[in-house]
Amino acid sequence: MYNILSYLSLIIIFISVYFLTKTLKKKEYLFIEFVQRKSKSKNEIEQKVWWYAFLPKRVMEEARKYEYRLTGIAYWSMTVLSGCFISFISYILLGRNPIAYALFFLGFGVPFLRLYVHKRKYRDILVDRIAIYMKSFISGLSVVNNPVKVLEEIKPLLDTDIQEEIDKAIKYLQNGMPITRAFKSMEEKYQFKQLKLFHELLEVAHTEGGGNFENLKDTVEDFEFQKLLNSELKTALVQGRRAFIQNAIIAVFLIPLVILGGLFFRVPAAYDRIANHPLLQGAIIITATLAVYSATRVEKISNYNPMERR
Repeated sequence: MYNILSYLSLIIIFISVYFLTKTLKKKEYLFIEFVQRKSKSKNEIEQKVWWYAFLPKRVMEEARKYEYRLTGIAYWSMTVLSGCFISFISYILLGRNPIAYALFFLGFGVPFLRLYVHKRKYRDILVDRIAIYMKSFISGLSVVNNPVKVLEEIKPLLDTDIQEEIDKAIKYLQNGMPITRAFKSMEEKYQFKQLKLFHELLEVAHTEGGGNFENLKDTVEDFEFQKLLNSELKTALVQGRRAFIQNAIIAVFLIPLVILGGLFFRVPAAYDRIANHPLLQGAIIITATLAVYSATRVEKISNYNPMERR
């Protein structure tokens, strides 16, 4: 009887792996086709030591930077509860294997993931704020060709963080520094290529005495257009991502957990025999690895930003 349950469990889990792989393959082609249609440029992201991003201090500093309220209590509560949950699930899925206790440390990745999701949403908010700054600056300069005076007038209309950068720029401009150097701090903080181009064109227009702001307006429109492209990308990915998440949850957690969890609480003897079967443990590990790899691939493609790579 136990042998029948064991092989039946293996068959069900391997079927789940098959459908998960099939879904990933189909959707990945869709993602790649979409990306190639938009651009063939390479991704230019600064590489850092991977574990540094997960340090508690680093995560909370990043949270403040992106206006995400993450207190010390919230961070540690999220980490400990998530770690306990991961350990408990792993303890059942891996047949009481002691390695499940070590998996508690995966809980440190949960606040990082929460912040990651917030940062994706925050980018669209930031694009709107920078666009308002650009439009206001152009409108002011079209009337008065005096950057310092215009900045002082538009500053109350802008977000607090941008106001701080404008204060720095005003001081530099009053000391005779060129526009491109005066706004260097803002460009380093927000790291938008269109923002840097905007300031370069702004200096040219100011040097020529103002009046020619068409290139500046085109830059702002180009900057705002990235929101539209990102929306198109998200729309193209939404069905594939939803299908992937559903299949991953069912294949990696739900089916094995229902089978093994039921045996764990109701038939301990059968659980010990089935859960410690090498083929079953191998299937769970392979499926989990595939799901994690697939998730990173999906997120990498969904974070593609055509405007930043032009």
